Amino acid sequence: MKSCLRNDNRMVHPVFEQLHGGDAVVTGIKGLLLPEEAQYLMESANGKFARSTVTGDSGESHQDDARTSSTAFLEKAQDEVISCIEHRLSTIAQHPKTHLEPLQVTDYQGRKREQYKYHHDYFDTRKDGKPDRTTTIFAYLH
Repeated sequence: MKSCLRNDNRMVHPVFEQLHGGDAVVTGIKGLLLPEEAQYLMESANGKFARSTVTGDSGESHQDDARTSSTAFLEKAQDEVISCIEHRLSTIAQHPKTHLEPLQVTDYQGRKREQYKYHHDYFDTRKDGKPDRTTTIFAYLH
């Protein structure tokens, strides 16, 4: 996969490692983003951070002490770099790009002991009976 940065001819070579624990399978991916792509995402999030929310059983989002971080949502395909990263993620997840949620950059200020307590990262089902979220990809940017 090519770098998503303009005039950057480097290649990205993700390396997959599956970790099994109980009923869960977690796939670790090294080399998902170039350091400069991670920096680009962080810079794109500047000025967009707000207190993170959780979504309850009713489908409504609200602030909760279980999640004390700040999150910035990046618009889907807001520019060619974001669009390229979305394409890479959809390829790795093996889901169409149209199924992606907007990218989120979440900031945890360790000195404040911010957290997102144990949770399941999915919703039960959509109105059509299919699971709402089947795959979650997150990357440590810094």
